[in-house]
Amino acid sequence: MHRMFQAARRHARTPLCLALLTALGLVLLAGCGFHPGGQQIAYLRGDQLWVVNSDGSDARQLAPRQILSAAWSPDHHELVFRYGAPAGETFPGATWAPAESVSELGVTSISGGTPTQITPAARGLARSDAWWDPQGNRLLYREYTPGAGMIAAVYIESQNDQPVGIARKVVVGAASLPTLSPDGSQVAVIDPLGAVRVGPATQLGAVVAQGALIRLGAAGTSLPARLLWQPGHDALVYLTQGSNDATTLNLLDLSSHKSRVIASVTGLRDAAFSPDGSLLLLASPTGYLVWPVNGQTPRASIPEADPLAQPSWSPDGRWLLLEDHTGARLIRTSDWSVQGALAYASPLAEPATNDTTPWRPAASSPWSSDSAAFTFASAAATWQGKPLPTPTGGASAGLYIEQVTQSAAHGAPTLLASGPITAPGWSYPDPSTTLLMAAG
Repeated sequence: MHRMFQAARRHARTPLCLALLTALGLVLLAGCGFHPGGQQIAYLRGDQLWVVNSDGSDARQLAPRQILSAAWSPDHHELVFRYGAPAGETFPGATWAPAESVSELGVTSISGGTPTQITPAARGLARSDAWWDPQGNRLLYREYTPGAGMIAAVYIESQNDQPVGIARKVVVGAASLPTLSPDGSQVAVIDPLGAVRVGPATQLGAVVAQGALIRLGAAGTSLPARLLWQPGHDALVYLTQGSNDATTLNLLDLSSHKSRVIASVTGLRDAAFSPDGSLLLLASPTGYLVWPVNGQTPRASIPEADPLAQPSWSPDGRWLLLEDHTGARLIRTSDWSVQGALAYASPLAEPATNDTTPWRPAASSPWSSDSAAFTFASAAATWQGKPLPTPTGGASAGLYIEQVTQSAAHGAPTLLASGPITAPGWSYPDPSTTLLMAAG
């Protein structure tokens, strides 16, 4: 009986002990610089990786060395970054990716500490920026020998927590940009013969469709065609050649293995889903068509002449931020009207592109995870015709945020930091919801 009473007392104390240990652990982590994530914005300050709170507090350096790019994980607790090469383009607000070059990839915690290098120790390989799968347990990137070009490129699936490429896998059969399933367990590729295959990265996957395009557009200006995994669905969009030079978008249900045509568009350059998977944003030489996945006609047309413009959906799909070489437009998706406009003092110079230009999905989003604000970096510019707050100390650029409500932008942008600031990112976008970016 006495032993039973002692056991009952120990059992009663267990929740209290666990609570005390948990609290002690949080205190210790806080003392070591623990940060829970969520509201911090990442950006490059020169070639260093920094983060700052959305109110401008707690600005701190996470990685000090020759950083070219960075992208948040889906849970906002880690960043993948590329480093080890001279800094690339430095224009604030640039709509293209930094040049692919001999470099390494690392992952670091929002709390700092020693980063994990996830690429092997082999030297001399050019690499792309990396992009996450929606669950945040896998990364995709491209690598090749400099001078060999995209024809010799291979795609790598890598875990985010294994050093020097221990758990990396070469994606088999990919003739264009592959895409990871939402849980990261499978990869979908287009093989050199145009077959769509789905399976584990290290195996030649099962053929689920035929006749997919590998490139889009005329010779000299073509982009890679790619597969899009529909958010919230077990379905893929792939592109085929239509009649009269049109491109056909096909939606394949991977459960039923049934395919249907969504749309046929002349001059298609690229496509991306809305965050809920109900719309497709179709890029053409003159702008964008917003096409319902279950509709027969476009819902809206958005003029845009810049072929390197970069649209970014807010996570809730209520907004589209469209950045180009002249500035940016904030578009409300309930009626597709412009609710705010940023204009650079001088248009940005953009790189020329051709059939050998490397492209990859935009790996970072300027939007907060709750869609209540977005961030941008800019030198001299105006917002709604009024000058931005001036960067301090004569700095070349500033980091800004703009608040939005359910229906409109809210006042003037707020200056968070000043300096040689570029490439701000606030949250993670599903790669299937972003258009491709050219490496400048």
